Amino acid sequence: MKKINLVYDGSMLLNQLQTGNRISRTGIFFVVYNVLKQFLDNPNLNVSVYTKNDKDVLQNAFYELYPNHKLVIKDFNIKPQLSSSYFIDMLSNDGLENWNNPEKIARWTKEKSFISFDINTKIYKNITIKLWVNTVLPSVKQIIIKDEKNGEILKSLTPMEAKQGIEINILKDKIKDNNVCVSIESVNASTPKDLGMNSDTRLLGIRISNVLIQIDNERISWTNGYLRYLQDKCSKFDKKQNRGKYLKLKAFIQFVKQFIYIKKFFKKGYQDIKNVDVFFSPCFAIPKEIAKNKKIQKYTILYDTLPYVTPKEYYPSHGWKFLFDLYETLNKKDYYFCISENTKKDFLKYIKRLDKNKMKVALLAAADYFYKCDDKKRLQQVFEKYNLPKIDKYIFSLCTLDPRKNLVTPIRSFLKFIKKNNIKDLYFLLGGGHVSEYLTQIEDILKEYPEQRNNIIQLGYIDDEDLAPFLSNAQWDVYTPFYEGFGLPPLEAMQCGCPVITSNNSSLPEVVGDAGILIDCTSDDEHVAAFEKYYFDEQFRKEMADKGYERSKTFSWKKMSDIMVMEILKNAKN
Repeated sequence: MKKINLVYDGSMLLNQLQTGNRISRTGIFFVVYNVLKQFLDNPNLNVSVYTKNDKDVLQNAFYELYPNHKLVIKDFNIKPQLSSSYFIDMLSNDGLENWNNPEKIARWTKEKSFISFDINTKIYKNITIKLWVNTVLPSVKQIIIKDEKNGEILKSLTPMEAKQGIEINILKDKIKDNNVCVSIESVNASTPKDLGMNSDTRLLGIRISNVLIQIDNERISWTNGYLRYLQDKCSKFDKKQNRGKYLKLKAFIQFVKQFIYIKKFFKKGYQDIKNVDVFFSPCFAIPKEIAKNKKIQKYTILYDTLPYVTPKEYYPSHGWKFLFDLYETLNKKDYYFCISENTKKDFLKYIKRLDKNKMKVALLAAADYFYKCDDKKRLQQVFEKYNLPKIDKYIFSLCTLDPRKNLVTPIRSFLKFIKKNNIKDLYFLLGGGHVSEYLTQIEDILKEYPEQRNNIIQLGYIDDEDLAPFLSNAQWDVYTPFYEGFGLPPLEAMQCGCPVITSNNSSLPEVVGDAGILIDCTSDDEHVAAFEKYYFDEQFRKEMADKGYERSKTFSWKKMSDIMVMEILKNAKN
């Protein structure tokens, strides 16, 4: 059987590495890492990884994460084969590498960004690159333009000089392999705090609205870049003094628009995309340059519909832009893997344009550092590490302390439970990060139970290697969120042989089945009743621990990836 050439979107992998986070139980990132690992091991796939930027960062991290595999990077950044003067389209990646995302018609460079294109030097002699500079950040001390092929500095400018515009001439005899690659380095580029944008963490240098590659005296090619140049020119026109010229320019813009619209139907596919059979995105929207290629089969993993089913304040559009970008691109032509039956059902409910026959369920799995750990010395070590007093009995919960995880209800219910039954020797250990605003709600609850409040202990972040000892020795684990696309925490607890209490909503019944106690997440009474059942019925607690452990064995990353690969191979035949 012919191998499938699959390109895997490495954007999330790169994002996480750039922020300094490790491969750990960090939601989507954990899935991205594990699915790629399985794909690399599959003999039916030729896997390469897609990234737009920072190839070196991804390359170095890849060899650490997947030491037994060679990384093949696909960037699909188009290097135009130029036959006429050419305005680069600043909203696309045609000829641009390592730039920040476009804003309206302009783009910010990073510390070092590149313009690259191919040209036949047998035909053309004179090449000039012109850059229209909108803004230079105050932090930038110098702009260096360099010919990357020869290592030659073409220009070194002060910020003031750059604002006048940048023009570079490249001699024909300096061009190697019919390719031009020019870098723009912004010395001392920084985050845009000096523009008052403190929440923006991108590294920015200079803002460029247009790039013109001028070849000999050839006409200008009518592209989207040229169209945006004309539109920008039109917006700055003095309509009163030059009304005639303004109207002519408006008419010409319409003519260029129509020409580009017609031309796109005859445009050939990108050279680097020709050998790609499948593009696989583990979380983000399919890149535009892939989406418009009809020959490539596209697959995306769908996790949940949280913005549709939870209060809007949990998911402001500016904080979850990648989710809304993804939702906008969902369609009937592409294929999707859902992490639970409930996720599939919800997507079909809220996004009507999906085809249910092109959606396949592939369940997640827990990490291998969740295991049964009966070593009491190891437990003592982690207790000492987290400065815990000597505790014989405790229950456990591992989740982020934010509203949608609903940790307030289990905490309040636990305090009611130990007060009602006059229990002194049971503690509630909370692991995970927190949202600071949410801590005030927890504190208000603790104030109502002054005698019991010390039985609640917040551990904060727990290292991966310490989770198994905590979970394996807990009386039970409680995790009752309002909604989950899958729900890894109960599965992780079951894999450690820990009895679980979880919500009876969304996907959680699919994960736990009859191997745990399922309750209404909003009911204090049901929480208390579940706590009492486990606390006073040791035999039942042991039965649920064994049952959960056996159920956890039915989940694996190989099983998930096998479902995906089988579906990909089946659709490739069709």
